[in-house]
Amino acid sequence: MDLDPGLSALRPLGGFSVLRVSRPAPSRRTATLAPLVHAYPPGYADTAVDVHVPVQRPDLLGLRVRKIAAALGTPETRVAASVAQQGLAARLWSVTLACAALYGQVPDLDPRLLHWDPDASAPDDLWLAEVHALPGDAGTVADLVLATHLAPLAEAVHARYGVAAGLLRGNA
Repeated sequence: MDLDPGLSALRPLGGFSVLRVSRPAPSRRTATLAPLVHAYPPGYADTAVDVHVPVQRPDLLGLRVRKIAAALGTPETRVAASVAQQGLAARLWSVTLACAALYGQVPDLDPRLLHWDPDASAPDDLWLAEVHALPGDAGTVADLVLATHLAPLAEAVHARYGVAAGLLRGNA
């Protein structure tokens, strides 16, 4: 089965595996919505000519870490940062593996097209601006999740919050 533009085959799996393929309703807050590339170290993904990335970089990672720290009742930001990284890793793996299993293909989760609302929960935390199919083989899936997202996320979390690199690899 080919990827459909709305990734509708994911819906019966439940919220954690769902990936929205449209902008949130206008009534939703938009201040915290931004391409996921903004959570990664500056310069990690070059801006493509056809992809608009706002000049102002919202602090997506900081917002998520503060939200988790408050929910856990801990002043220790390393704990909250580790949990934030683990949660985003789980969402990315769930969406990608579900697409590979159901479609035999995966959507290109280019961090300039994949948006994250760090103040929301699944399935409203992630949405993809447009669907472009990639092969659903193990190599593509691993590269898409590990190299494209989890490596720069780990770099950002380690640099900013001092979470051990080995722990972040284990979370991934």
